[in-house]
Amino acid sequence: MLAVVGPVCHISAMSWRDLARRICPSPEPAEPDLITWSSGVHTTGHSVDEARAFARQRGRPIGHFAAFPSRDAGPAGLADMWWLPPADLGDLISVGVPMAYDGGSLDDDLSGPLRQMATALQADGRVCVIRLGWEFNIDNWPWFLSEANLPQWKARFAQYASIFRDILGERALVGLNANIGGSQTGMRADWAQRVWMDEHMEWVGVDAYDCFEPYNTPDWITKHWSMPHGLTWWSDFALERRVPLALPEWGVAAGTQWAGHQGGDNPRYITEMHTFLRRHLDRGGKVLLDTYFHDREPYLLSDFATNPKAGAEYARLWGGIGL
Repeated sequence: MLAVVGPVCHISAMSWRDLARRICPSPEPAEPDLITWSSGVHTTGHSVDEARAFARQRGRPIGHFAAFPSRDAGPAGLADMWWLPPADLGDLISVGVPMAYDGGSLDDDLSGPLRQMATALQADGRVCVIRLGWEFNIDNWPWFLSEANLPQWKARFAQYASIFRDILGERALVGLNANIGGSQTGMRADWAQRVWMDEHMEWVGVDAYDCFEPYNTPDWITKHWSMPHGLTWWSDFALERRVPLALPEWGVAAGTQWAGHQGGDNPRYITEMHTFLRRHLDRGGKVLLDTYFHDREPYLLSDFATNPKAGAEYARLWGGIGL
């Protein structure tokens, strides 16, 4: 049975860990809390009720909620702030900001709607992790990076990053966010190095689900750590640039999306993701956040009702903070 905490009230001046301690004060734990970064969630259909239940079940308040604006309604959809999370879901917001809407391309200038989005986020007052052009190496995204459009991609990234920085100031944390590995992506060997811009990128993140291939054999676990653009590669990349590392999307997978190439209810994957972040800290790096994708949609089925063994391991490693 997972621990339960009471309702969380947003206090902007406090970090999420300080807030948790204020809500549920108790003696210092026998062992220190090992989650020293912002730990958050994305839920089925952006459900805030599911996010609150997720926090209660794991025994840890939500550090942030991960959201995505609409991409299928053109520029107007990008400016619609229906997804803005309520104040009790953390002092930070993680938002996937597209560099093109569905059916569009990098040729379309999205300055107008993105400025509207940034203005609304500025009024909200929270720190915003901006996942601008996330998973740029997946070849079916309309902002997919290629050799042909690399100069244009960098120019658009700089243009859009500047909008968020100009409006939000230091509360805009813009980063470079790739999908892991190369087996299901179009990642080229030096793309991350060639698109990196110190003046516009403050963190580096990698999305890493339990797929292609799952973390369920010693050989594949080793490959995920050691392959080009694998776990160690991204940790090295962050350390070399002296920026924080993020795990903006991760989760087990039991759905239809990667059928035959995913691990289902796989607790070993949960263990490896925890090791990934802790090892980066042990190497002298910083971790910005992790966001578990708790999704009950058939394509993914990463929720812990479907995957109870993975859920138990998650509760063990990410659960109650010993307050």
